Amino acid sequence: MTADNGKDQGGDRYREAGVRLEAAEDVVVRIRKLVDKRASQAESLSAIGGFAGAYALESGPTLLAGADGVGTKVLVARAMGDARTIGLDLVAMNVNDIVAAGGRPLFFLDYIAAAQLDGDLLETLIAGMLDGCEQAGCRLLGGETAEMPGLYRPDDYDLAGFAVGLRVFEPRAGRVGDAIVGILAEGFHANGFSLVRKIVETKGLDYHCAYAAIDHRVLGEALLAPTPIYVPAVLDVLNAVGPHVRGLAHITGGGIIDNVPRALGDPALGVELERAAWRLPRLLTWFQELGELSAEEMAHTFNGGLGFALVVDPEASEAVVGTLARWGLCGVRVGTVVDRSGVHWR
Repeated sequence: MTADNGKDQGGDRYREAGVRLEAAEDVVVRIRKLVDKRASQAESLSAIGGFAGAYALESGPTLLAGADGVGTKVLVARAMGDARTIGLDLVAMNVNDIVAAGGRPLFFLDYIAAAQLDGDLLETLIAGMLDGCEQAGCRLLGGETAEMPGLYRPDDYDLAGFAVGLRVFEPRAGRVGDAIVGILAEGFHANGFSLVRKIVETKGLDYHCAYAAIDHRVLGEALLAPTPIYVPAVLDVLNAVGPHVRGLAHITGGGIIDNVPRALGDPALGVELERAAWRLPRLLTWFQELGELSAEEMAHTFNGGLGFALVVDPEASEAVVGTLARWGLCGVRVGTVVDRSGVHWR
């Protein structure tokens, strides 16, 4: 079974939930064309659409910068009346992108918008961000809050984050035969929640109820589990076996199908993944059953059971797995780089 570049494979349920992945890809292409038409981008070292933008300072160091949010996962937090993990999640989505581009996060900024600012909510969100920054080894440098009645409904709020890091690793093009080491995910992280919420609605589920299918966990609490911050573990891998690492990928929007090929650095290359190498966590398999989702949809709309991936020399894969284990992360060799573009399964 093959899903080349994720094109026309799955995504039907996600489209029905109101999200069009192909439209997002079109936006990136349009923005890239606009940027290319402008003045010289001499200092910019990266194309639009990567995990982070790279900017070379005259003094020598290269900065990496990125922006991200947590999407409609905010609506699950609001339904639960629990914003404790959303701030941490926000930091994770940003700093994981920075390290995927080969950077060590330096600082983070936030933007919070609401119809009316609630002091308790803001304090909870910022506390989560501080926890995330501490885990990532960076500073919460500042942010912005905006009160916009009329644009937002009374109980609405949204947030975005921005991270800047220092490049410490230069990704290189992969080679045929390189190993793909994936870090197993425990849940949805912060992707695909428009479809998650659609399934909850259509199946009549209750965020506040515990379900036997997920080991009697409360559904809303299980869904709100934050994205792990992979920064310290990945930096440790780079410190231990950096010369054997070729590329890194944070598995976010677009899932395995869109993100793993981004770590190869060569559009002519692809990956062959072994389905039997890892299993989806129970929360994901339950939603796959409820939504009658194909394996391709799980690997494109959601993270497909992998939160992060590393492209490494085959002989270094065991060392990478061992280093990740010291950080409490389960790394598994899940595939190989091949000379066919796209993602292929066996």
